[in-house]
Amino acid sequence: MRQIVSSVLMVAMCIGSMASVVWVLNVSGFNLMLIAVVCIAAVSTVALAEVFVEWRSRTREKVSEASPVKR
Repeated sequence: MRQIVSSVLMVAMCIGSMASVVWVLNVSGFNLMLIAVVCIAAVSTVALAEVFVEWRSRTREKVSEASPVKR
């Protein structure tokens, strides 16, 4: 549970920092750089989500192997 919370907090901090960079670029008027930062933010968010899903599937496999349930 602690790993899930820390992973979610890491993703939230990453999204928050990217949002602040996007806001600063939007206010300052760098439109082309703003588009590039938004693309990088979207790609990195998808990559973080994929890593999280992979980690959850590995964790569930370990739990199911460690405690076999008789039916």
